[in-house]
Amino acid sequence: MIILVNGAEKELKVIDNGIEYTEDLLAMYDELKKDSNGNYIMSDDDFIWWDNMADMLNEMYRLADDLDGYTRAEYDATDFNSRGGLDLVDETQARLDWLKLHVA
Repeated sequence: MIILVNGAEKELKVIDNGIEYTEDLLAMYDELKKDSNGNYIMSDDDFIWWDNMADMLNEMYRLADDLDGYTRAEYDATDFNSRGGLDLVDETQARLDWLKLHVA
């Protein structure tokens, strides 16, 4: 997905199971803003945050794709938000940490 950041085109992409869902992700967090020409826009700070988040999510999905059947079942059964109230960064980081320990 192309986003204008201070007039410069930058790409933001999150892919899970071969499907890009960047636009849906940003819409879910109410981050889709458009300029008068209909271009998606974002501030530098917001883009940097989402770009880092996209990197984390993409790494998480790549690692999860490498799980074998047993480990996949364990991953799917793990409650990464058991304390409740984790934000996107905390939950994604918890998933990444788990995956890094369990993917050979």
